[in-house]
Amino acid sequence: MKIIKEYENIKLNNESKLLGYCYKVNIGNSAEYYYEIVKKGNVAYIKYDNPDYLEMVIEEFRTAYEYVNIFKSYDDSFYAEYEKVHTFKLPIDIIQPSEMLINEDRINKLESIIDPNNIHLSVQIINDEYVLLGDHNILYTLKLIGERMVNVFINTTLDKETIEILSQLIYVLKENNITSISKCVLNKPEDYFAQANLYINLFEEI
Repeated sequence: MKIIKEYENIKLNNESKLLGYCYKVNIGNSAEYYYEIVKKGNVAYIKYDNPDYLEMVIEEFRTAYEYVNIFKSYDDSFYAEYEKVHTFKLPIDIIQPSEMLINEDRINKLESIIDPNNIHLSVQIINDEYVLLGDHNILYTLKLIGERMVNVFINTTLDKETIEILSQLIYVLKENNITSISKCVLNKPEDYFAQANLYINLFEEI
């Protein structure tokens, strides 16, 4: 069984797909189930095909979005609540990326739908810096539309080994002048694979 983010299924909400809040559960034998999450502050409303994998999808979602601690279905048949996570604001320019690739096509679509007040990004303090743990396209879009601050929370899901790998990766990114979200590489869809190979090569330097 695999749980992966879903960006293409036409039956899912476009805004949720762009923000990375939709998932596909593949259980083999061509069986697939879809889960769509609409985030409103710390509350998530869920649509789903099959309730059997709902809790596993929520667990996967919360590895990146611990700030969301209340989950409800639209028909009130499901409710779950977790410990509250506090957020705070950071200047966008001081946040250290952990990736270098930005998808221009996705940025163009995010510009029209993004709500800065409803964005809460996951960071971790590594070597006395706030490091972004995903959603680089979202942070890039916020910077592009003129935002100077962003809501963040401290991620608690990373183990020591992952933090060590991130620490080494950030060193390599800095060596290549990737020190803020504005320094990340904006790439057109046709250039993506070439840029992806560059990123892989940087990672292999670790």
